Amino acid sequence: MKNLCIVHTNVYKKLKLIEPNCKIGIVKHYSRIRPLSIWNPFQLVASLLLNYFRDFSILFYFKHGIFCIPIPFIGTYYKNAEGASSLDFIGVNYFSDIWLKFEGFSLSHDVKTIDKDKTTDMGYSIYAEGFYEAIKNASQFKVPIRKKFKLILTFRSSDNRKWYCR
Repeated sequence: MKNLCIVHTNVYKKLKLIEPNCKIGIVKHYSRIRPLSIWNPFQLVASLLLNYFRDFSILFYFKHGIFCIPIPFIGTYYKNAEGASSLDFIGVNYFSDIWLKFEGFSLSHDVKTIDKDKTTDMGYSIYAEGFYEAIKNASQFKVPIRKKFKLILTFRSSDNRKWYCR
């Protein structure tokens, strides 16, 4: 991930020298990893760490110019002030949230749904709050937001279509 941030910043600088008016950005795939039970400390800690590694470290780089993975012996730290100004827009992909759970000593995840969620015909949960969080998260960069995908709305059954259209 660090290398992607470095390459993006270097390419941004070189392309802006060639064509100063071009717009360069990233498309961030948001799918928040959530613990199935907030009362399970293993699920809670695992989801926080996974979100940090997948999302926060990259977004922090594009906001502050610092990429940091604080793991002893294998962690990394990289600072480049130009990273904080190397976005002209941010694209948002959002499909669904990922629910994380521990079963015995194994960690599993379900990218599609939990029992209470309304789902599409493909089994993905319709979680509007997650899409709102993705937009809110992307708005912190003070650059235009381009929504690429929000939800997978493939309603073949008439019940789901009626529910969505009302």
